[in-house]
Amino acid sequence: MVRLPVLTNLRVQGYEMFPGKPTGKGISWSFQPGVTVVAGINGLGKTTLLTIILRSFTGPYDLSGDGGTGALNVVLPEKPVPLSSQHTRFFQRRVSDGAERAKVTLSATIGDVAVTITRLLKDLSLEEFKVNEVAEDLPHKKQLREEQFQARLTELIGLGNFVDVLLVLHHVVLFLENRPGALWDTNAQRQLLRALCLTQEDARRVADLERNLQSADSQARNIHTRITATEKRWRKVLREEAEAEGVIAELSAQQELLDADLKVADSLDVALQELDDDRRDLRLAFERAKLEREEADGAIERLKYTKLLRHYPKMDDAALMVLSKIMAEGKCLVCNAVVPAKQENLELQIAKGNCPICGSEPSAQVNIVTTQEFEQAKLDQEKQRAERARREETTQHERLKAAVHQHKETLARLETVRRSIRIRTEKNQRLRTKLPDTITSKDHEKTLQSLRQEHSEWQRKRTIQLKTLRTLYAERRNEITSKSEMLLDAFTRTIETLLVEEARLVQVSSEPDYMQAPGQIGDRVEVPAYVAEMKAATRSTFVRRNDASEVSESQRELIDLAFRLALVDVFGGSCTFVMETPEASLDGVAMERVGRALSAFAMRGDNRLVVTSNLTNAGILTALFDGTDPNSNRNTRMQRVLNLLEVAAPNRALLEEGERYSALLAESVAGGSQ
Repeated sequence: MVRLPVLTNLRVQGYEMFPGKPTGKGISWSFQPGVTVVAGINGLGKTTLLTIILRSFTGPYDLSGDGGTGALNVVLPEKPVPLSSQHTRFFQRRVSDGAERAKVTLSATIGDVAVTITRLLKDLSLEEFKVNEVAEDLPHKKQLREEQFQARLTELIGLGNFVDVLLVLHHVVLFLENRPGALWDTNAQRQLLRALCLTQEDARRVADLERNLQSADSQARNIHTRITATEKRWRKVLREEAEAEGVIAELSAQQELLDADLKVADSLDVALQELDDDRRDLRLAFERAKLEREEADGAIERLKYTKLLRHYPKMDDAALMVLSKIMAEGKCLVCNAVVPAKQENLELQIAKGNCPICGSEPSAQVNIVTTQEFEQAKLDQEKQRAERARREETTQHERLKAAVHQHKETLARLETVRRSIRIRTEKNQRLRTKLPDTITSKDHEKTLQSLRQEHSEWQRKRTIQLKTLRTLYAERRNEITSKSEMLLDAFTRTIETLLVEEARLVQVSSEPDYMQAPGQIGDRVEVPAYVAEMKAATRSTFVRRNDASEVSESQRELIDLAFRLALVDVFGGSCTFVMETPEASLDGVAMERVGRALSAFAMRGDNRLVVTSNLTNAGILTALFDGTDPNSNRNTRMQRVLNLLEVAAPNRALLEEGERYSALLAESVAGGSQ
């Protein structure tokens, strides 16, 4: 079971950016269950403080040398990557004394174990590591100290290796300003599901297989490049040696044609894969629209029958069935004729209240229930719904037909090109038998033979790794998807509190791009994955949002936030969730909604929520505190505010407008408690 860290205490000493109050005290903060707000204006060090928390855990290592903030590659590194000197000296370069005496001490609980980490800020080196108040016996050499620390922390958190610890810190626990994707970054999502769902051994096996597969593919491509270069040199030697110039010319021409066919085949392979994906998505969209239309047609039929029965309760059953058939399907039950005009006339008569049999007006009718009105508005609404769904069904059907046709055409073109490749390859082989044998050309041929054997061997290794990885994913699929329903439910509960628009999470299959060269369909590995779907004002069904470019900035962040919080709920138990400036992309109304949703997370179990605010949209603080405890007073709430206006080194804006910023903070924190 994964045990996420719950922060308890933070102490920053001797760092010029945070002199403290009184000056020289530094920062000493206790994280209580619930909300902690780090408040301050731009330039006071909010991002720096959260980076201190991050680097307390990671030290001078990360997923990449630049700090692991960008999109992930298809495979993770085997070991933590040392940070570049620029990032190692991040805190040193921000103060005048080079952070020579600065240190951070961070305490947290991981499950039922208390840990305390002390690092020097000048180079992130580990000074002390305590477990349940007992200091670990650390080696003198820095690298060995870090390796021992990483192994112990990985064991406590319950993951396969420290790379997975870094993965979870960046993509689940810490939602910082650069916002690396958890849901939108498909590689990050896949790696998270691997690390959180599988056993530690299986999680390591999958990561190793992914790296081995990519390595074998890279070696095969590199050798293929060498083969191409050697073939060029070989052909040059043959041109110089050969007496049969006609054979050389024909061979060269055939090789150019063959190379052209190979390029076309590669591009068609890629196009076929994309068309296959489009065809699958369009088929899903068509079936959904068809279902929506069938549901609307059924609703119309039920409304017509129910309202006719309620309006004329004494009507004979046979007459009722005849009229219902005409109104529902435009067909006569007696003779089976199609009578749309009669259908339209009957609906008009009933809408006016006239008898559908004789046409008598309401004043002349006896066997009717005059107190029941025919709910024409509801019927019209269902008809509009059916018409919209029918248009969408027609549209999706035409698009699907076009995609299927294009897929067939592309497949046919690919088969034609492949036949051409086989024919040209056989012809080239026949032409080469006519070339003269010389020592120089023989040497090149031997080199080519050796390279081709080596290339074949790497292709074989690539095939083995691919097959093993595919088999392992197939065997462990149930483990990865065993908590899907819990994850989908947790996401739905959270997103309903964050967004007004309807959104949901659906389980799909993804195909990671382990190999850079275009491959056949059989070279793919299907992996369980999740995508977001949303409803739009102009669509009657949920529409899939495959990447972040298909939603607005605020929707992108809130959907990713909901996914992270759902992962915490399902896999992590209690946790400290850290989010930088949650109000950054929100309007005033959305800000209140998000603030209350974050408060709800903070109030569950032993959770802690740490958020920063730059006071440009300080209403988020009111929403957070009103959601946590609407009956608390301003003084109680201020005890949960780490106020950088007081403990950070003041910049010019704070010196000139400090009183106004303090008043704004106090007003926002008080909110509904005033």
